[in-house]
Amino acid sequence: MPKLHRVSGQEAIRALERLGFEQVRQRYPRAYEKWMDEEDDYLRCKHSEGFSTEELAEILHRKPSAIHSRLRRFGLDVND
Repeated sequence: MPKLHRVSGQEAIRALERLGFEQVRQRYPRAYEKWMDEEDDYLRCKHSEGFSTEELAEILHRKPSAIHSRLRRFGLDVND
């Protein structure tokens, strides 16, 4: 049986945050990473061609909420 040790509340919170972070990164590998100029260009181009937020999220390996935020940052409509 593994030996258990006591952790502080902050340590427990950080461990849970890491777990959530890792789960998100499994589905969206580029989540939380800095955007590259090429990604921004691609996002604007494909958005103008009518790609949905979900499609762009899958292609760019980003969370849909990150796609929404980035589109709003460029003053583009988010119509999904």
